[in-house]
Amino acid sequence: MVAALTLAFVTAAIAGASPTSAIKLGRIAGQRVLPGYSETVRLGQVVAVSGAVTHRPAHARIQLQGGTTAAWHALLTASFHGDHFTLHWHVRTRPFQLRAVLLSRRHRIATSAVALVLVGPAIVRCHPAGSPADLPAGDGWIEGGVYLQGGPAPGIDQCQSGSSTVAATSVSGSVVASQNLAGGDGYALVVPAGSYQLRDGECTGEATVIAGRRTVADTDCDFP
Repeated sequence: MVAALTLAFVTAAIAGASPTSAIKLGRIAGQRVLPGYSETVRLGQVVAVSGAVTHRPAHARIQLQGGTTAAWHALLTASFHGDHFTLHWHVRTRPFQLRAVLLSRRHRIATSAVALVLVGPAIVRCHPAGSPADLPAGDGWIEGGVYLQGGPAPGIDQCQSGSSTVAATSVSGSVVASQNLAGGDGYALVVPAGSYQLRDGECTGEATVIAGRRTVADTDCDFP
């Protein structure tokens, strides 16, 4: 009789035990989270942070937290459905660590491993050029800017401040259009439909133009 009662108790305990919930971060800004590797993001960006949950509890929510040398702070909290989540983090501060916390009501159920991030200065955009007033039949236009990118981590991404000249070269090597730019200004190059190489000194870009449409393509100046 005692053995039967003991077996019944153990069986009931096993049946009533809840599986352990877990959470992990998978990608930040489209890049896989890797141990010891820091993903670079920039102030002002809206960055996708995704991950997965095992054994999702009732009333589940995800809280994204940013860590500094002082403490962890909540960056955003959102409800989700299913086993996967994607959060949209508007970068306004400079944490150097991220983690995701799985909540059920107000209770912390699980915490992900820490992911490292580098928060760089905001992207400085070029002043956009106006769209062409009169577009010849068969032509489109390339809109963009010349950007300085790189430097010591987290680096910069900003419109060049000096005057320059950007040119669009066809696949045959002919310069089809060019434009002189004041510092901080973007370009609008009107060209026939086709593929083009963009160049401003050592800065390069590529564009494929469709007749009657705008193609957004920047010319990048990469440096160590």
